[in-house]
Amino acid sequence: MYRYGNLYIGTSGAEVLHYVSIPGGDQDEPPELILASRIEPTSKSSQDLQIGVQHIVVLPNAGKALILCNGTLTFHSLPELSPAQNAPRPVTKCLWIGGTDLDEAGSGDEAEDNAMMALRSKMRLLTIGEGVGAKALDYPGCLAGARRGKYACVADSRSYALVDLENSQKIPLFPISSLDDTAISAAERQITRSLVSAQAQSPSKSKYGESATASQGHGRNTSLGALVSGLTNRQAEQRPQGQQRRSGLGTPEARAGAVSPVRSISAAGVRDLRSPSPNRPLPSLPTEASPDRTPVKRAEAKEFLQPHILSLLPTEFLLFTGTSNQEAGVGIFVNLDGDVVRGTLEFSRYPLKVAQDGGEVLDAGHHGVPEQSSDGFILAAVERIAPNEHLRGIEIQRWDVAGAPRTYLELPPPTRSSEIGDLPTIGVTNVKTAGQFHFTEIGKALRFRRLHLSSTGQRAAILGGQQDTIGAERTRNAQENEFGSRLGQAQARILTWYDDKIFWTTRNPILLRIDSLIQQVLDDCKQSRLEQARLIRIIKSLRNHDAQSETEFLSLEYVRQKISIILFADVAVNRDDVDAQLNEQLLMEAGADPRLILSMIPFLHEDIFEGPSGIWVHAGLVDLMHDRLQGIAVTLEPDEVLSRPEDFDVLGLVKRYLSAWRQRKGFGSIPDEAHVFATVDAALLHVLLFQDQQSHLGAGASSTNRAELYSIVDNPMNCFDRAVELLEEYRRLYVLSRLYQSRRMSKEVLDTWRRILEGAPDDGGGFTDGENEVKRYLINRSDRGLVEEYGTWLANRNPQLGVQVFTDDAAKVRIHPVQVVNLLRKDSPHAVKVYLEHLVFGKKNTKYANELIGYYLDSVLSVLSTSEDALHFLSSSYNIYRALPAPKPTYRQFITDAPVRDQWWADRIRLLELLGGSHGTDFTYDVATVLERIQPYGQALVPESIILEGQQGHHTQALRLLTHGLGDYHTAINYCLLGGASIFHPATPGTSTSTTNTTTTTTNSLTLQRVPTHEQQSSLFSSLLPEFLSISDASERFERTSELLARFGPWFDISTVLSQIPDSWAVGLVAPFWASALRKVVAERNETMLVKALNGAQNIMVAAELVEKVERLGPTVVPEMDTPNSGDGGFSGA
Repeated sequence: MYRYGNLYIGTSGAEVLHYVSIPGGDQDEPPELILASRIEPTSKSSQDLQIGVQHIVVLPNAGKALILCNGTLTFHSLPELSPAQNAPRPVTKCLWIGGTDLDEAGSGDEAEDNAMMALRSKMRLLTIGEGVGAKALDYPGCLAGARRGKYACVADSRSYALVDLENSQKIPLFPISSLDDTAISAAERQITRSLVSAQAQSPSKSKYGESATASQGHGRNTSLGALVSGLTNRQAEQRPQGQQRRSGLGTPEARAGAVSPVRSISAAGVRDLRSPSPNRPLPSLPTEASPDRTPVKRAEAKEFLQPHILSLLPTEFLLFTGTSNQEAGVGIFVNLDGDVVRGTLEFSRYPLKVAQDGGEVLDAGHHGVPEQSSDGFILAAVERIAPNEHLRGIEIQRWDVAGAPRTYLELPPPTRSSEIGDLPTIGVTNVKTAGQFHFTEIGKALRFRRLHLSSTGQRAAILGGQQDTIGAERTRNAQENEFGSRLGQAQARILTWYDDKIFWTTRNPILLRIDSLIQQVLDDCKQSRLEQARLIRIIKSLRNHDAQSETEFLSLEYVRQKISIILFADVAVNRDDVDAQLNEQLLMEAGADPRLILSMIPFLHEDIFEGPSGIWVHAGLVDLMHDRLQGIAVTLEPDEVLSRPEDFDVLGLVKRYLSAWRQRKGFGSIPDEAHVFATVDAALLHVLLFQDQQSHLGAGASSTNRAELYSIVDNPMNCFDRAVELLEEYRRLYVLSRLYQSRRMSKEVLDTWRRILEGAPDDGGGFTDGENEVKRYLINRSDRGLVEEYGTWLANRNPQLGVQVFTDDAAKVRIHPVQVVNLLRKDSPHAVKVYLEHLVFGKKNTKYANELIGYYLDSVLSVLSTSEDALHFLSSSYNIYRALPAPKPTYRQFITDAPVRDQWWADRIRLLELLGGSHGTDFTYDVATVLERIQPYGQALVPESIILEGQQGHHTQALRLLTHGLGDYHTAINYCLLGGASIFHPATPGTSTSTTNTTTTTTNSLTLQRVPTHEQQSSLFSSLLPEFLSISDASERFERTSELLARFGPWFDISTVLSQIPDSWAVGLVAPFWASALRKVVAERNETMLVKALNGAQNIMVAAELVEKVERLGPTVVPEMDTPNSGDGGFSGA
């Protein structure tokens, strides 16, 4: 019996050994039990009773202990077991002591306790406090019992009964041995037969609706496995051989001295217990009239079966029955009314001893807080017969779950060999208070240790810098050791004795249970493939398991991570045999550090960031990686066998796993977050690059892969330097530029784009409209240095686009034109002309027109000076234009529409626009210089010569060239109308020229210059008429001259026209002119007469107004002093 650090051991030698628990020397060491005293409760013995100590009952409220030794009950004080004061004398011929009220156990409300004492002829209820009170009950030969309030379930050597202690009433139940037909009366036997046989032969349904028999298939299960701790004596006391073992049901004989520390038995010692067939019923109770009863049956019926009674719930008792110690036993639940409830429990052999674990509220611990255990187990000490040997162990099964499997706890072999007829003593019992001890294996597995990955050591300093990690690692190890020592604390309320040892028996913690199952799977796969389904079932069984403590929480985390790592290693290596249930969700649920997974993939070793402190994971995982998975090497290269979509894709698994991990960014619960996500980002980028490369080399790049790749680089990455290395390695410059953009590294972005445009390999492509992309990017930059540097570079490469960087109105950097011109002259000479065109033609800034003219002249003259074909082309163009039939376009429109794409030709057209004065009168240029430069090519550059003649005032020569050099009669007429200006302006949508018989109007062309007077126009038309009259082609001459006179007759003098028109011309050729001229003369004469008449009438009106005004005012008297000539005798009238 154990109570608050005091262990009381009764021996078959009629001694009680008192051990006291003291703390271990180290935190990892279990408590140590030392021998405090040895007493002999009584020296008397009864030959017909069991020898030695049979029972020790501790009464905590009364502070006493009851010891039944050699059939004598004695009373002692706690904890030293000295004789109790005011105690009655020892009671002899006592069969059994126990039966404390389980409803009041450990309550501490009163300073007394209750117990039950069995004598040969009666049973007594004891009330023990300062004194001892007794109440007699008529129930002789009681050997076992359990009490709940006023009810008790008791048993003698043959049957069970339910007793009402207050009313002294008894309800007979059923015999202990189903072969005993003398234990109860015929009526009682009939009731018993119907109860026991029905329960044994037809498994009843429990309250859970399932069969309560445990004879269904039992697989290997360690969830009920118990870790047993042994207590062995340090000092041995020599006894006669005959006294070393007196009874197979007694307690072990202890040796004097201290007890050794707790010693663990591996959970691997738990093995399957195969039950008999579920269809095999227990033997029926024999009847008196049974004709086949034999003496053998009588002998079996007389075989003694030890009664066992447990009270698992306040309203139920569990009773055991069977046929023989070598046959199966059955546990039957009985309520306080004597009715059978629930289902039955079946044991492989009739139990020698039984104990319960969980399923009820146990008595309070040191702090007075009751402990609640939800799972209920029955532990039965049984004897198993194997070929040539008898074995004894602990059979364990659930009593609160129907159909739960049974497990068998195999105890360590006895230290002393025994014959088959003299088996080691074995037994189990419940104790009042729990024993405290520590599972060191849990702390050793759950504490953190650094995982050294030699292949990734170079990444340690990237994020954290160089530092001395040895001292830091030692400090961390010490902290983890201290933390691990706090884990694995456990309690036990069951003592097991076997041979000369005593063990604490408790449930294995979940970590040891699951770890044992994992190890079984790993051991089984040494000769064959790993059974993934078994591991998956284990990890799925943990999904609904809620942790009740820090140790259990860490244990669940550890086993999930361990299983996920083992599964990934097996799946990644043996890709042709994959369980479909394994996916990234399973890996994510485990929550293992992704660097553990990636360490098994050599392809991604360089992407693992250890950081200055390294990778710290559970020590058990470190051992797993070093001992079992060190040689694992996962390859991601495509496999011909796995080319089908339904085949397993390791690369896809890794990608999805890393993508899921990346979504955890920002979670504060992730240790070493910076290096973990640096690893995740680097590895995911590496996988995406590899996957995109493979698809690019195959049928074509996947748009999904490309989108994922762009997505990861467009968002913040924790591994920037590694990402740059990978992108450079895979020659993905455009993706690299996007990475730089995500970091707002404008210079690096532009530099990368420049590399692409200058021919550096960019395997993935994507930079299709590169120059425009550069332009748009520069327009949105506010760094003037970058704009100047890369704007001039782009202008040098593509002048049209490059100049837009400096001219776009939306640009954030505005540079003065003078500075832009200087920049372009220095770094992009070819773009200067384009920029000047923007200023002159776009912004109408004529300040740079002279310089632009020089560029145009350089372009045109350089071609003409080196190319005879160009000269011939110009000459041919004139001939072709002159040969065009009327109506024909102007020469300006003709050359604009010409299918010539040479740059010098476009420059010539722009040159004509500038020389022709399309930019208004404010624009002037050095005519003499231009004329001097084009003079050697005067025959080839006729339009230019015309414009320059007009600029010098040589209008007659200009009109002559227009008429006879070009044959552009329409432009000649415009020349007269516009005063010799803007005759080669561009025909834009906003410009139109229309001429009528009497007037000519221009829109937007004359707004830039002074409009010539009618006299100036008449003078120019007078110069044009002789040129038209001298056209060599007669029909053309007649048509052009007639049209000129008809349309613009008002600008001509009739006499001049009459003098110039040849006499040979028929009047009809110029009839329109004569008609308009005569109409003009008549109109002018009529107009003159009308004006004269209007003037006469106006004079009369003025005279009449004067007379009226004088008459209205009347005469005025002028004073003499004011009168002129007053000295001459003048006078004035009234």
